[in-house]
Amino acid sequence: MDDNDLALLEKLGLEGVLAEMAKGEGRLGRPGSSIREEISHWIELKRTERALASSALRDAREEETLSIARKALDNSKMANIWAAIAALIAVIAMYIQFMSIPPNLSLQATGADAPPPELVR
Repeated sequence: MDDNDLALLEKLGLEGVLAEMAKGEGRLGRPGSSIREEISHWIELKRTERALASSALRDAREEETLSIARKALDNSKMANIWAAIAALIAVIAMYIQFMSIPPNLSLQATGADAPPPELVR
């Protein structure tokens, strides 16, 4: 097989070469020709190249997916931190609110909230 044959194979591409071989005509398709075995090696090479390219694309997609998952994990960790801070602030606010009520105010009642006179001593 010479450079012209390789150029023809590259021009036809894998599917074109397979179609020509399936016809069983011409230089590429004639079973038993000396070039047929070399073309079979070329076909296997192209299939291997295609599989490697597909594998590389799959690996790139998986890496992108992992990158997105890592970012989501980082975001969720930050959200948990902010939620904990908010809960702590709420507890502090409740404590301050509770501590600002005078001790005897909770026992004093006026108006409609007053207990019945029989309960007052």
